[in-house]
Amino acid sequence: VFTPYNRMHAFDEYIYAESILRILDDVAQRHDIVVHEASAMPEHVHLLVSFAQDRHLERDIVKKLKGSSAREFLQDDEWDSNHLWGEGKHFEDVDSEQQFTKVLKYIQENPSKAHIDPKARILSKLNLVLDTFTTTVDTIFGVTFVVISPEHPNLEELVTEEHKNDVTKYKKEAMSKTEIDRIAENREKTGVPTGSFVIHPFTDEKIPLWVADYVLMSYGTGVVMGVPAHDQRDLDFAKKYDFPVVQSIQNEEKESFVYDDVDKYNVKGEIVDSGEFTGMSIQDGRKKITGTLAKMKKGKAKIQFKIRDWTLSRQRYWGALIPIVYDPDGKPHPVPEEHLPWLLPTDVEFKPTGTSPIAGSKELKERVEKIFGKGWTPEVDTMDTFVCSSFYQFMYLSTDGYGIKTNNLRPPQADYGRQENQKPKNNLVDPEVEKKWMPVDMYIGGAEHACMHLIYARFVTMALKDFGYVSVDEPFQGLIHQGIITNDGAKMSKSKGNVVSPDAFVEKYGSDVFRMYLMFMGPFTEGGDWNDTGIKGISRFAQKAYKIIIQNKNCEQDKSLTAGLHVAIKKVTEDVERLHFNTAISALMEFLNACEKLGGIDEDSAKTFTKLLAPLAPHLSEELWEKLGGKGFVIEQQWPTFDPKLIKTDTITIAVQVNGKVRGEFEAPADISEADAIAQAKELPNVVKFIEGGVKKEIYVKGKLVSLVV
Repeated sequence: VFTPYNRMHAFDEYIYAESILRILDDVAQRHDIVVHEASAMPEHVHLLVSFAQDRHLERDIVKKLKGSSAREFLQDDEWDSNHLWGEGKHFEDVDSEQQFTKVLKYIQENPSKAHIDPKARILSKLNLVLDTFTTTVDTIFGVTFVVISPEHPNLEELVTEEHKNDVTKYKKEAMSKTEIDRIAENREKTGVPTGSFVIHPFTDEKIPLWVADYVLMSYGTGVVMGVPAHDQRDLDFAKKYDFPVVQSIQNEEKESFVYDDVDKYNVKGEIVDSGEFTGMSIQDGRKKITGTLAKMKKGKAKIQFKIRDWTLSRQRYWGALIPIVYDPDGKPHPVPEEHLPWLLPTDVEFKPTGTSPIAGSKELKERVEKIFGKGWTPEVDTMDTFVCSSFYQFMYLSTDGYGIKTNNLRPPQADYGRQENQKPKNNLVDPEVEKKWMPVDMYIGGAEHACMHLIYARFVTMALKDFGYVSVDEPFQGLIHQGIITNDGAKMSKSKGNVVSPDAFVEKYGSDVFRMYLMFMGPFTEGGDWNDTGIKGISRFAQKAYKIIIQNKNCEQDKSLTAGLHVAIKKVTEDVERLHFNTAISALMEFLNACEKLGGIDEDSAKTFTKLLAPLAPHLSEELWEKLGGKGFVIEQQWPTFDPKLIKTDTITIAVQVNGKVRGEFEAPADISEADAIAQAKELPNVVKFIEGGVKKEIYVKGKLVSLVV
């Protein structure tokens, strides 16, 4: 008897199908009937049976299963309407094994001929539904293969006889690899066929099912749809095993693209060659496709969480010692609080023994026996260093030594920063200090920490609050990931030999110029592509600032310059707050250009400009401040404020094209001149590298565009 496991997606309620199949099981056992195929669907019951004796179906089973609606089976006690297979046909006799095989195959491949709607029938050989998880359902019409994880619980029954040996061997090899190795981007993709096919939910096409070790059971459902036209990993797999590449989406330029290169949740474009969904925007299409699958009871939207236990023990010295000890029977016990912190021993040797260096510590063993008794032994593993970084944000508030509890085993040098008359506190940090400063306003880090450190830090903080040590649930109020600096479009890597050393550029241009160039290359969260010649533009800006401020600082105050300065104050203030350093530098460049036109700058404006420059070029700014006669350090001065009444010039965004392709943009005053607009366009880092061969033609569309032809 076929159980209802994994077949009930067609029903609103599990109980409908379960009841029918229970009836079949009961009747079959009482009447010596072998049930080969039993499928219960919303409007049909499929039954293929054979008998130990030569006879027709018993009247009992016909009576119980007389009807085509699953709901009617439960709602009508008599079940005396309609028929089992369809109009005018209760059952069908099969005389031989060969005919039985043919009928079974015919029913599966031609369900409409057996009075069963193809849309309602599960067409696979096993009548098994494989749940497939995807974040890009808009590409569903581009599926040309499906891959299943070697660990999938249904894999064994999906493999045909001719492919069993290959799959068994492949599964064994996959199990010997780590997850990191299996999903590595630069690793060659491998896989083997199962011999089975899955049925596309919209087209009813047969799609080959393969086993591939890059699919993990820990992600989604362990079954992934292969869309080589829009996923680089799938494309690599398709090229190797000769699967077709079918486009199903395109961007605004009418070009196909892979989701690896774009923000999949905000991408703009449209769906193509996808039946009734063709022509829809990608975002609308996703909603429509998901809704249609839900109506068909073949899919639904779901938030999928990938979260697992944290294996935090490490067989190394550096890390927090795990405060666990073992009694003579080997049972673990936590170290009592009065003996915390449980400090690392210092009598260790770093030799390749195959065990943790701490295992050889005589002091730690003696410490444990002294406290707990003879026969007790210490835990010699240390914690993952991510444990320490999970609460280090609180330790910035404990620099006076508070929060560290002393004990007899504590070395005296660890009591740094605390006066003799001060007593240590049991709190992690001083409660008043913690309430004042936490949570952290802005945390800047790389996206690579999103799945480890940032999760651990949040969980540890939540646990600390649950235990009453801190007052906040969340450690970080705001989070920003910095972009990556690439070289010729590729991530810098020693293995690729494309790493740029800053030393030579700092030596030639100074650290301020190098620093500003990195900020000017692009938005902070996106980074930019390194170009050796692009830094020259920033160098010219620094030299111009020094020349104008120092040599031409005694000009009379000009109304237009004052207005421009207040525009710069507003722009730089807002952009620095938002970490838009590239546009902040651009605003200072615009102001300097205005000063250059007037032939200089007045002293008050020069001092204000220097304050604005200080966060971006601290060394240059301090030198300028000193030469301007400023008192103290410039970084100690009050930040400038702008007068809204003086800001009369609106800023505009001007795009820059090189040979017809947009290569960048910059913000400028609405009344910027053609010469200034073209000059500023040529200084953009991403433009510089495209115009190195010289510019043949310059076009300025007022307030909108600078077009350069090379």
